[in-house]
Amino acid sequence: MPILTLEQVKQRLKIDTDDADEDLKLLIDASFSTFENTTNRKLYELGEAIPDDVFNGIHASASIIQGALILIAHWYAYPESTGDGSELPKGTLWQWNRHRFINVG
Repeated sequence: MPILTLEQVKQRLKIDTDDADEDLKLLIDASFSTFENTTNRKLYELGEAIPDDVFNGIHASASIIQGALILIAHWYAYPESTGDGSELPKGTLWQWNRHRFINVG
């Protein structure tokens, strides 16, 4: 089962048509890529085995999914956001920052 389904996103955004499905799928994928880049983590579905050689692996949790939903809603509402692209919604950062992986070795 995917970490976050199209149906879950559509329910969150209160979308009841199929017109934006392809765009929403791209936003779902982009949100989890952004999670990985922001936290230096490799994301795995719940129940999926994390390989022994992946030290920064993490299973998707409720806070990770919530952060993705906040980000997707932001991108959907403001597709032409200004700025340098490094700014994420505060709610997303609040949900994701606790999962940061810092390699000290």
